[in-house]
Amino acid sequence: MKIGLIVNPSAGQGLGATVGQQVRRLLQNSEHEIVDLTGQDIYQAESNINQAISRAEIELLLLVGGDGMAHLGVTVCCEKEIPMALVPAGTGNDAAGVFGMPMDDPAECVKLILENLDKPKAIDAIKISHDGTTSYALGS
Repeated sequence: MKIGLIVNPSAGQGLGATVGQQVRRLLQNSEHEIVDLTGQDIYQAESNINQAISRAEIELLLLVGGDGMAHLGVTVCCEKEIPMALVPAGTGNDAAGVFGMPMDDPAECVKLILENLDKPKAIDAIKISHDGTTSYALGS
């Protein structure tokens, strides 16, 4: 499977960089192809994701960070039928908690994600339309 990876290195006051390195290392040791889509900022990351999806370069989006990364993932993936996964590394990890991800064990998160690649679960999202733009939220 081709996995798009986004790491927010500033998540969790720098924890995202450490967790991101660990996640990247674990994924590289799997049989899956890893496509690093991390950008200089959230806008570049979003552009990278959209381009990768439109070119069919990824089959799953894996985000490392907190609720901001979850928001980015759900907004980009919601209408594109690309599953997303989240490894918590932020100061706010409510979405990862709802998904049942272990909060302090990135290796276990990656293990759960890889073990369930063929069984993605549908989630509810809130569609938000304002001034001609649409975004999504996992919770409020």
